[in-house]
Amino acid sequence: MTQLLQLEVRIQTQPVRFSMPCWVEVTLTNQHSAPLLINQRLAVGYKNRPDRELYAEVFRRGGNEVVSRDARLYQRDLPQLQDYISLEPGESKSTTFDLFRWYDIPGPGEYDLIVS
Repeated sequence: MTQLLQLEVRIQTQPVRFSMPCWVEVTLTNQHSAPLLINQRLAVGYKNRPDRELYAEVFRRGGNEVVSRDARLYQRDLPQLQDYISLEPGESKSTTFDLFRWYDIPGPGEYDLIVS
């Protein structure tokens, strides 16, 4: 099966400290030979909310239980027609968000991050 989109996640903040923002950069790249329609907002939110394009899950290193918790209440309009763009082959769209603004993490340790 051909991969149409590539999602790359990079932690910009090094080292990560709870006393500072943890900037996460997300880049979506069209790997297909034709244009693809995407929602360019790439707005972060929570897994069970319809008003987001991205959500994160944090696991203790090597674990399979999500340990991150929603950190804020938010209200965002659902996507509108103007939020969608054609992403040409090889073209990318990026966004950056502060992981600690959106998610509570249990405390110091080693973690794995999955962004969907």
